[in-house]
Amino acid sequence: MTKRTPPKPEDLPDLPESFPELRPEIKADIADKSDAQASTELSKNRTRMSEFRTQLSEDRTGLSEHRTDLSEHRTALSEKRSDLSEHRTALSDVRSHLSNERTHLSQVRTAVSLISLGVTLNRFAVYLEQSNRAPPSGRMLGSLRDIETAGIGMVVLGVAVLLWGLYRYNAVYHQIETLHFKPPARWGVVLLTLLIIAGGALSAIWMILR
Repeated sequence: MTKRTPPKPEDLPDLPESFPELRPEIKADIADKSDAQASTELSKNRTRMSEFRTQLSEDRTGLSEHRTDLSEHRTALSEKRSDLSEHRTALSDVRSHLSNERTHLSQVRTAVSLISLGVTLNRFAVYLEQSNRAPPSGRMLGSLRDIETAGIGMVVLGVAVLLWGLYRYNAVYHQIETLHFKPPARWGVVLLTLLIIAGGALSAIWMILR
C-alpha cells in the first residue's frame, strides 16, 4: 500500500473572508448579551425556524391532501357526466323509437282512411246499382261502375300504404338499434310525389270529362 501524504497548506481551498451576516432583528436581540445568552437566543431562533419549517411542511401536506380530494372530486364529476351522457343517449333512443311509432301510426291512419272510404264508395255504388234507385241512363250506370272501381283501387292503395308503413317501421327500428340510420333515397321521395301529382291530375281530368 502507498502511504498518502497530507496536503500542503497552499493546496487547501481558501476560506471565505466573512460568513453570511445575521438578520438585523437577530443581531439586535444578541447585541447586548453575553456569549451564552447569545447562543441561547440563537438556539431559540433556530427552534422557531424549525417549528416554522414544520408548519410549512404540514401546510404543504394539507395542500397536497386538498389537491388529492379535488382530484377525486373531479373524477367523481367525470363519472357523473359519463352517466348523464349515457342517460341522454338512452333518452335519445327512446325519443327516436317514439317518433318512429308516431310515423307508423300516421301511416296506419292513412291506410285505414283509404280502405274505409274505398269500401264505402264501392258498397254505395253497388247498392245503387242493385236497388234500381239510380237513373236508368247508361251514363249514370257507367259512373257507378267507375265509382265502384275507384273504391276497389282505394282499398288496394290503403293496403299498399299499410304494408309500406310496416316495412319502413321495421327498417327504422333496426337502424335505431344498430345506431346506423340511413335516410330514404331521395329519388324514392321524388318519384312518390310525382306519382301523387300525376294521379291527382288524371282524376281532375276524368271528373271534368265525365
